[in-house]
Amino acid sequence: MICPFCGYEDSKVIDTRPMDMRIRRRRECTRCAKRFTTFETTEKPLLMVHKKDGSFEPFDRSKLIRGIYNAIKKRPINVEQVNQIVDNIENYYANALITQAAATEIVWRTKKSATAKRRRMLTPNNVASMRLERKSHSAAVLE
Repeated sequence: MICPFCGYEDSKVIDTRPMDMRIRRRRECTRCAKRFTTFETTEKPLLMVHKKDGSFEPFDRSKLIRGIYNAIKKRPINVEQVNQIVDNIENYYANALITQAAATEIVWRTKKSATAKRRRMLTPNNVASMRLERKSHSAAVLE
């Protein structure tokens, strides 16, 4: 890391702390002994989506979220779960260092991720309690 005071290229790390989605490092120049702070973030590779018509466009997280919301309008899925699904998809492509993906593949991964999350939610105890809630709700509506 280059010292902002003297321009020397060597410094030592004194303190490291994670902050939100980045790392804060306190550094000291080995020549002038002045201290400075740097912030490091991980850089995800740009994912290009290959559309059906043959064109490419940059991956847009908000577009995928809108599409998921349109698909789950009347289902009991909250914002946190939708964000987790989109995070899983972004992380999959970033970790595999894939820079191009077909739109149909992204849709398939979205469905796969949502189905896996729903399966985790549908444990035998949860299903039994949902049935019980439905029966008690139906009985209350009839009264």
